[in-house]
Amino acid sequence: MHDFTIFKAVFKQFDFSQYNVLVDLGFLGIHKYITAKELHIPHKKPKGGELTENQKSENCTKSSFRVVVENTIAMLKRYFILRIESRSHMKEKLNEVVEICGLLWNFKRDLTT
Repeated sequence: MHDFTIFKAVFKQFDFSQYNVLVDLGFLGIHKYITAKELHIPHKKPKGGELTENQKSENCTKSSFRVVVENTIAMLKRYFILRIESRSHMKEKLNEVVEICGLLWNFKRDLTT
């Protein structure tokens, strides 16, 4: 399932008006679903054209922030409980499960450094 489809299903009731939202080109059209404090979407290369140097620079800056988030998500997906569909009796505990997985990963990372 695509990330944007999941986003629309899970976060449709979340209020983003207080947040800066940074997404990739897979989320084109997100402005129709949310109202954010700031919404940052990379510039898309025009058909048959090229991006300007300024647009390329902006995309690179946005990408450097997004890569940290993408790596964090990949790290959390190492835990099986976050890779399977949540059972109905655990949906209210999902935030706690994600937090525990994050704590475990940080603990493991600290042991190896």
